Amino acid sequence: MFRRRISPLSTPGILIAVLLLATGLPGIGAAPAHGFQGFCHTVSTARSDKGRVEICATNARPSSSYASYDPGMAADGNLKTAWLENQPGSGGGAWIEYVFASPRTIQAIQLVNGYTRSRTVFRANGRVRHARILADGIVIEELTLADSSKQQTFRLSQPTKARYLRLEIVDTFPGRKTEYVAITEFLVEFADTH
Repeated sequence: MFRRRISPLSTPGILIAVLLLATGLPGIGAAPAHGFQGFCHTVSTARSDKGRVEICATNARPSSSYASYDPGMAADGNLKTAWLENQPGSGGGAWIEYVFASPRTIQAIQLVNGYTRSRTVFRANGRVRHARILADGIVIEELTLADSSKQQTFRLSQPTKARYLRLEIVDTFPGRKTEYVAITEFLVEFADTH
């Protein structure tokens, strides 16, 4: 098993944006093949030659008339939306995961930590301090995130081919008002684009 702690890069790589498809009810998609029965969104890569993608999470804070917090919000390219986990405690153990139609080679991930709708909302909600990156269930990296609303890029120590790419929350920066932990964007940079 490969493990290495990495911190964000100062220069972001080229990103393959992940865009949501209009699929009926927001936040509801088919469960991934590996048996998870949770919250999923169907998304498509900007260059859709590699097929559909699911983005799933352990759970999500219930939507309100104000906003939706399902995992697809972390892959919509919008800095005013976010996935908010909804489990008891400070978010440790919650995860968000990409499920690719077939294995993809991942070289980096880009994260926007917290809920960046506004400075007040950012401080009100929890943010990720430490996380693990798992590829097909194996820990491949451990991340230390800055308590910042700026985009953070984490280049993997080596490109990794996987069908499932998961970010698992280990530790958090507490929010001033809630224990909910938010991720505004969780995007993937592929090495196998054409």
